[in-house]
Amino acid sequence: MKTTTTLSCALFGLLTIALAPATWANTPLPDAVPGPKAINKRCHPTPVDPKAIAKRCLRQMTTTAENSVQGNRYTAARCVAAINKLQANGQHRAAKRHARSCIRRIHQRSEASVKQISKLCRKCVEALRRLHASGLARRVAAESRKLRQKVSDSEARAIKAICKAVRDLTTEKSVPVPKTR
Repeated sequence: MKTTTTLSCALFGLLTIALAPATWANTPLPDAVPGPKAINKRCHPTPVDPKAIAKRCLRQMTTTAENSVQGNRYTAARCVAAINKLQANGQHRAAKRHARSCIRRIHQRSEASVKQISKLCRKCVEALRRLHASGLARRVAAESRKLRQKVSDSEARAIKAICKAVRDLTTEKSVPVPKTR
């Protein structure tokens, strides 16, 4: 940086700081102007569309369910491939440990998704009932039940695929399966 640039920037900064209070003190603040512009916007909320709320809630719940189903499918496929590889190498106990780990992961993901869907549904239904849209609230609750069932079904399918891969092993006991809803 050149000396002239540094000096001019420093001079500008000093002048700005020294003269600013004198120039800004004489002008009113823009938010302090009385009249219609000073009205708090929270006092006059825009009307809320219950259909838009229901649509948004359904989109969030559907996305959560689809992500869980896709994650379960992906985890099960990867786990079965790993179990088959371990089995081919003669590492039967490692295959069972890996299966237990995958089942636990699938169960935790599904449980978290079901809880998230329930939470979204509860909040949405409360908001819709406050807006006196109980018909929409019932539809959202019914769709929520279907989505939770979809997640539970995907969990069961994924665990079944893993258990089938483990059952092909020729050693000891089968892998314990966590209880589903």
